[in-house]
Amino acid sequence: MQRNQQIMSTMLVHSKSDYGNSLQQDPDHEPESGSFADLLAGLDDYRLTHPKEIYAELRQLATRADFVSISFGQNGLRIVSRLLYACPEEEQVYYDLASTPFENTALLASREQLFSATPNGVHVQFVCADVTQRMFDGAPAFCCPYPAAVYRMQRRENFRIETPVARPFMCHAMLPDGSRFSFELADISVTGVRLRSAEPRLEMLKPGTLFSDAVIDCQNLGSIATDLRVAFVRNMRTETHPLYQIGCRFDNLQPRRENELQRMITTLELRRNRR
Repeated sequence: MQRNQQIMSTMLVHSKSDYGNSLQQDPDHEPESGSFADLLAGLDDYRLTHPKEIYAELRQLATRADFVSISFGQNGLRIVSRLLYACPEEEQVYYDLASTPFENTALLASREQLFSATPNGVHVQFVCADVTQRMFDGAPAFCCPYPAAVYRMQRRENFRIETPVARPFMCHAMLPDGSRFSFELADISVTGVRLRSAEPRLEMLKPGTLFSDAVIDCQNLGSIATDLRVAFVRNMRTETHPLYQIGCRFDNLQPRRENELQRMITTLELRRNRR
């Protein structure tokens, strides 16, 4: 195996936080306070928990050398890597290092990591923890225990595509108090969106809250006007420095708008696959 080539192929997706802030220069930051596992809540129909099923999914990703997006840390870091090997005896999975020492140190310090891949158009996600650095095939690599579950979502209506980081898409909506507010768009599907913001007052939002007259601005891909219904609100950082993830479902999205939305998602997926 040409490990040097594999390490070079590991790419840093961005040099800034997913949430628009500059990366901290001190990689010894505290682990994130929220849980990536919470973001997968409600997907029980797509959860695989049998050890043989988990091994099969990990082995396939490693064998195919599919790119895997790995999110981690309280600053929303994300890298793209490849799984190298899923060891059935140790129930450990090995994957490539990041491209810089900073990302490697930050990932090792993180409490958990969210893995996302799309083999053959099927969206696969899982959460790992307790990562260490070991030698694999004569070169350093990350290693961690198998995840407790793997989520395999083949139905297109549940496929969520992450939006661009450098120039994030935005969602402008009317809050219950009548004020207009702008969120960054984290991901999107034909059933809803995941928004993010560090605005402290969003802590008061409750599931079921309606964002009326929302406009999802996807820049040159177009925009979608709709109402949004809040499904969950989670703080992924700390109480003093919050970062809220707000999951929303489309409320009474018109069929014509749904077709436009599917076109946008398909275009985003094609762009990502070309990277």
